[in-house]
Amino acid sequence: MEQEDTIVVPAWLGPNKLYVTAKGRAYTFGLFALTPNRVMFASDDEMLIDELREDSVFEWPRLLSGTGCRLRTPAGAWIITFGRPFPDAPAPDRDRIEGAAGVLEALHNTAENLSDLAGLSVGVIGDLVLLAQSMSDIKKGRRTAHVVKAALAQG
Repeated sequence: MEQEDTIVVPAWLGPNKLYVTAKGRAYTFGLFALTPNRVMFASDDEMLIDELREDSVFEWPRLLSGTGCRLRTPAGAWIITFGRPFPDAPAPDRDRIEGAAGVLEALHNTAENLSDLAGLSVGVIGDLVLLAQSMSDIKKGRRTAHVVKAALAQG
């Protein structure tokens, strides 16, 4: 697997609604992973999405201001944002990132370690924590979304 074929970024997973009364409390913070064959989202120590990429449909609603998408799969549909969707959404958390990274690493049998999966160096967890903290800025969330869109266009 080539590094540019796989993306692992911090993100928030929410219900398949653009407006939710619980706002940020309806979202879960974790790691979104896109490989040549899979779409995954893990949080804490749990895999929340693990679907075939070919069975996944990504939509980019304008109401998300370019920072997120709707993911539809045979198992369900969700909103994924690459910037903090609401001020009361879970804050980026190193423990959640480490737990999610462990789940992705354990379930992604072609990657020997998370560095292989993410295409990042030894400081992968620290890098993801810094990226997650900066994603509270809507512009940085948009930049991350552009990276995901570009990867989808290649696959």
